Amino acid sequence: MSLFDIWYRVNKEIYFLTFSNFQDAPQCPGIYAWYYPFRRSYDDIHEVIKEIQLVQSYDSKVHDISRAESEFKFKWLTYKTSIYREINAFDKKQIDSLWTSINSDINKINAFDEIFMKCSILMPPLYVGKTNNLKRRLHEHLFENTNKNSFHNRYKTFSEKNKLSVRNVDDLIFVCIENRNENISGEEKDIIQLIEKIMLNCAKPAFSES
Repeated sequence: MSLFDIWYRVNKEIYFLTFSNFQDAPQCPGIYAWYYPFRRSYDDIHEVIKEIQLVQSYDSKVHDISRAESEFKFKWLTYKTSIYREINAFDKKQIDSLWTSINSDINKINAFDEIFMKCSILMPPLYVGKTNNLKRRLHEHLFENTNKNSFHNRYKTFSEKNKLSVRNVDDLIFVCIENRNENISGEEKDIIQLIEKIMLNCAKPAFSES
């Protein structure tokens, strides 16, 4: 089979799931990811952009916004530096001009909201993983558990601390690709492990740890 033929049937093997249809997750092995939904929760478009940048700035090593500090000592003086991502860095003038042109038209606003939400999956995912049962893993992520370092608990802690508009994991987008290939069964197979590692290293999901 040509690799290009994959795209003719991909819609039967990939699922885009939200709170309303989580029950449709397949009970089979596969790769999955969580995405932050581009929901326009503020009338101020600047706040929308800043919130998306804030979420993508999370670092699973420090369990907070990525930041590093260092100290340099010389003979008489000591200098301290702090490095972090500037959340408010974007082209405000151009965005304001475009936003103003549609903000007074309800039809344009509705069209913007729809397309903007679909663009959520064009961003790096928050979390990537593999599992032997996609439905079971989905439900494991949805509920708080005793592992304080679980994706659910890390995301909830961060979202509450920063007062995100999307507070809970069940408000995120769950995207999964099922694996029903007879030659690849079980989550411990080398092919699935390799794909997961490549995805982690290339997509660099903010809330993934391994």
